[in-house]
Amino acid sequence: MEKYLENITPQVGDTWRADGVWVKVKGNNRWVTPIQNASKGTV
Repeated sequence: MEKYLENITPQVGDTWRADGVWVKVKGNNRWVTPIQNASKGTV
């Protein structure tokens, strides 16, 4: 499995955008940042 993972290349776009939102997790506020490429693939 490790050898396979070392040889794959993620398919991502040239442009990215990042937005964030505050969410409460177990009583603590956390900043969550989903990242999306131009083709709407979320990381």
